[in-house]
Amino acid sequence: MTDEAARTWLKKIRFSRGVFEINLGAPQLDDVQLASFCGALEKAFTREEFGLSSDGSWMPVNVDISNSRLCGSTLPKFFKCLLEMQMAVLILKMHKNELGDAVVPAILDLVQRQPATSNVSEIHLSHNIISGSGAQRLIEGLCKSRRYEGSTLFLRLEQNRVWAPDKLLEVLLQAGYPVAATENVSQRAKPGVAVLLPFFCSQKESSTAPVAGAQNLLFAASPAPSPGDT
Repeated sequence: MTDEAARTWLKKIRFSRGVFEINLGAPQLDDVQLASFCGALEKAFTREEFGLSSDGSWMPVNVDISNSRLCGSTLPKFFKCLLEMQMAVLILKMHKNELGDAVVPAILDLVQRQPATSNVSEIHLSHNIISGSGAQRLIEGLCKSRRYEGSTLFLRLEQNRVWAPDKLLEVLLQAGYPVAATENVSQRAKPGVAVLLPFFCSQKESSTAPVAGAQNLLFAASPAPSPGDT
């Protein structure tokens, strides 16, 4: 990558009121271009350019890669790049892409590897192609991570391919997971709730019959960890 190309990509980064903003979301953004942005970060990004010292502290960042053509193959590399740059993700917008169940492990890894003093507070994944089992793995994994004991993650998963989302919520609640649905988009937190799901029951697929394919079928939830477990 040329220095000029790297500088062009880095113009997508802003620093305001102590928080970095990475705004890449655009109709032309695909996995190849996201990989190119990672290359620009590795080649040319410096803290000093934004008036910050190289003291090794984590830098808060909001990330927007929504309204694009991402399938998710580059997300592990992108998230690894953010972590290596010590960027602590606060808000992660990935809605209106073509992301499926394969992105779940990368998202869980990103959440788990945030610094102890910071959590991802919002993840926007609406209008993708995540199935019921993918949504369940994501929600269970977030709860089991213990990152949200005493706080709430605002997780948008509506308009995906979750069959019978109301039944999925029932399965999770019966297993003891601290989750809740809401129809109030302005509600960002709820006492005792680790994962808050706005409009979760509004999905692309029919709520009366499962979509063909085992990946869309509900499966029994493993028990939620008790407060004393590690």
